[in-house]
Amino acid sequence: MTLVPSARKRLYYALEHYDRDDPASVIISSLVVGVIAINLVAIILESIPAYAAAYGDTFFVIELASCIFFLAEYLLRIWVCVEAPPERGAAPGHQTPLVAPLQHVTKPMSILDLLAFLPPLLPMPLPA
Repeated sequence: MTLVPSARKRLYYALEHYDRDDPASVIISSLVVGVIAINLVAIILESIPAYAAAYGDTFFVIELASCIFFLAEYLLRIWVCVEAPPERGAAPGHQTPLVAPLQHVTKPMSILDLLAFLPPLLPMPLPA
């Protein structure tokens, strides 16, 4: 099926290579920056006790929605990483569908991404 590889390759370039002439790249980058900005404002406002008391549920929803957004982005980056061109000196066929995701999730930036959004999500499925 050629649609999935081409869609995956298209998404790879939109996620990994910002190009202001590429609408998908601009939309994705704008969404990421927008979610980060909303989180910063929410964190600042939540640090004020009166706002925390009055809008605590709203701040919780913002945090949860943004963590889910970044989880989806993280999973998409894992899915598209097999489209990355081989690194210099790598043997052809080095990026197999199993090896490439494992290499991607062990990169320092991927680990930092995971550590940034995962802790707030961990208690969610657990009963209180």
